[in-house]
Amino acid sequence: MTDPVLGFVGFGEAGFHIAKWLTTAGIAGVCAFDINRDTPELGETIRRRAKEAQIRLVDSSKELAASAGIFFSSGERRAREMEEVAETLRSLGIEPIMSQAAARRQGLVREVRNYA
Repeated sequence: MTDPVLGFVGFGEAGFHIAKWLTTAGIAGVCAFDINRDTPELGETIRRRAKEAQIRLVDSSKELAASAGIFFSSGERRAREMEEVAETLRSLGIEPIMSQAAARRQGLVREVRNYA
């Protein structure tokens, strides 16, 4: 039996450090999708960190859903990404219970931070 691929929804501060720790510990098969991978503001940092952590960046949430068996999500920006992952899983006939919950939680985090 092969180990499942771990997929990170978003590759910000938390995702980078957790993924780097996993690959340093010898865990193979880690990938990530970040909607900001190719943006002028964050893209270069995301790509550099992925290379440093030996993480394969995928092009879409659909590719992440097809590539990974276990998903990690963290950070304020993740609500949009988790909503996209949930929609992708739904289109594949998989009920995205955890993805929907994570999207709602991340949305609440964003609302609380905007209110504070």
